[in-house]
This record gives sequence, structure tokens and C-alpha cells, in this order.
Amino acid sequence: TWGREACWSASLSVHSLFCGAAMEKFASPGKGNGLRLLKAVKPGQLLYRAAPFAYIVSKKRLGGVCERCLRSKERLPRCSQCKIARYCGAHCQKEAWLDHKRECKCIKDIDPNFPPDSVRLVGRIIFKVLRQSVCPSEELYSLSDLQSNVDELSEDMKEGFRHLAKTLQLYLKVEIQDVCQLSPALDIFQIFAKVTSNCFSISNGEMQDVGVGLYPSMSLLNNSCDPNCVVIFEGPQLHLRSIQEMQLGEEVINWLLLPSQKSVD
Repeated sequence: TWGREACWSASLSVHSLFCGAAMEKFASPGKGNGLRLLKAVKPGQLLYRAAPFAYIVSKKRLGGVCERCLRSKERLPRCSQCKIARYCGAHCQKEAWLDHKRECKCIKDIDPNFPPDSVRLVGRIIFKVLRQSVCPSEELYSLSDLQSNVDELSEDMKEGFRHLAKTLQLYLKVEIQDVCQLSPALDIFQIFAKVTSNCFSISNGEMQDVGVGLYPSMSLLNNSCDPNCVVIFEGPQLHLRSIQEMQLGEEVINWLLLPSQKSVD
């Protein structure tokens, strides 16, 4: 079963920076890396806003939401080539073409099969790295900085990643004949492990999961049952907001996420 250009668009990329340089990376005692405030903030203040390094529509939501803006709509025109990707209209399709161009051929090539979410997302990540694009959401932490936690994986998990790597090679073969010939920076096993550990489920205004995205700098967030901030989404764009008064130098702590909220199948 198949189970770096501008991020998102130029208009959003302008806003994909830490708002007013509100946070910085630091070594959090006992937690590894973390994010702390460079100024005091009030409840509800926007701390961070960014487009994803890469994102996809979840397989279960295909056909029901626009591939670019993730809005729901009854009738969504589909890509004339792969017949899978759907868009609100010509504008969204044009804006999404850079990310969809190469995967479009891959999707068409494996029809009627379709890749798992993790395989499609990793495919987009690889194509983006090959374009040598720069993404503002890597401002404090880049794709190469992400922790894979490979040493903590069970043998079953490692075997699962090996299987996904083989599935990826079949999926990409029309565009990349041998993924083993990619640069060492594109270690497929490591990328799958990084995506599994660091991706975010993207939810809509009704708190329904519609997609999966990778936001490298947000991987610095530590989580707790007693958070001081919350992550919300506007389309694929991630917003980090404070939920209480916070002081200069205070660590920014997100909700303790369930595995389903930061993983892909």
C-alpha cells in the first residue's frame, strides 16, 4: 500500500520572522535546546509567524481542501496532470506550482496508488532542498539542525523507516532514479526520523486536522502540561501566541502534544 525559492508565497515570507525579534534559541537546563523571550509580553501577543518549510494535505482530506491555502470548499478544480491535487482557483494553483511541479509527475506515475503522508512530505522536502531554497522558518533552527533521535528508536521503528525509504524510492523514481545517489545531507533514513519527531499536524478553525507541516524553528519549543503559549494555524501558516504574561528571559513552553499531533503515518 502506498499509503529553498519562497516558502508559501513572497507576501507571507515577509511575515515569517520572529515578530520584533521576540525570541532566541538557548540551552534550556535539563531539556536541551529551547526558546526564550527577549522582551516581556502580554497575553495573546503574537510571538512567531511562519510558513512551513514543507507541508502537505493529509491523505484523508484530499479533494476536500485546497492544496495551497487548506480552505475547505465543495468544488475544487483539480490539477489536469495528476488529477489529485485540488485548488480554490487559478491563483492558489499558480502559487503552489513550485512545490507541486516535480511531485505531480511522481503522483501521476504511481497511479492508482498513492504515497503515505510521510512519503509525500519527505518527497517535497527533498525537492525543496535540491532547489537550494532558503526558508525563513529556518531562521533559528534549520532542517540540518533537527534532531532525529535515531539512537532512541526501537528496531521496529527503524525497520518501518527502512520500508518507508523503499516506498519513497519507488514514488520518486520518475524524477530521481536512485535516491542513494543524493548528497549525504539528504540521508533518507534520517529525514524520515526527523519528520516523525518534528512535524506538526495542521488544523483548521474547527480544530480538524487537514495537513502536516515541518516548521524547523518551532522544533525548539519544549512542551509541558503547564504551557505559556499555544500554536494555532491560519491555513498552513503557523502562529505562536502567548496565553499569559511572560517576562524577559522566560522560556517559551507549548502545550504537551500527543503523538498524533506531531507525527505522520
